[in-house]
Amino acid sequence: MINQLLISQIEIDPELGRTEAEFMLLGTCEDIIQKLRRGRRYDIIRSSGLLRQIFLDREPLLDAANRRFRLKITFNNSRDDSEITKEAMVVLKKYESICWIFPIALIHDKSRPRISKEQFLKLPVLYQSGNPSLTVQDTIETIAHVYGGVHAGKPKSEEDRLIMTLDESMNIGGGEPSMTSIYGICIVALDGLTPLIKNII
Repeated sequence: MINQLLISQIEIDPELGRTEAEFMLLGTCEDIIQKLRRGRRYDIIRSSGLLRQIFLDREPLLDAANRRFRLKITFNNSRDDSEITKEAMVVLKKYESICWIFPIALIHDKSRPRISKEQFLKLPVLYQSGNPSLTVQDTIETIAHVYGGVHAGKPKSEEDRLIMTLDESMNIGGGEPSMTSIYGICIVALDGLTPLIKNII
């Protein structure tokens, strides 16, 4: 799958964490890596729950594990809004206004400015009629709380319903678009977390 080289190069021993938060971040990242290596739908769904722990808990694991180092954690931004909008408008003519943008970082592209955690979570993964409709955070929360990454439940938000509707009607590479998107989000997350991981170990 996507960027297997990156995944295979990362080796993490959770026991090297000095604090409980560091221990848990290392273990969580290692868990995500193993799930990406297996690449089964079950594993991708479960990885959304781990992303939620890292980024979206009341005290995100990322923040707790970074307390000793206070590093500026940034993430790769694979495209800018102007490029996405132009592409969305082209796709609009073909696919009835739907343009699903996978947040797959160009890991080795140093020309693009990196973005903060907050900007990463707001990064659009879906455009409709040229306007952003779903973000990285929306995708993580829906897969975690509706599909079963943390617990399975009924769709509650407009974003939940939109993701489920698109997954039922679209097929990309033999799977649901949201699964490919979560896989991509994991890759971007691991890339951004690598400096903190290296400092811990």
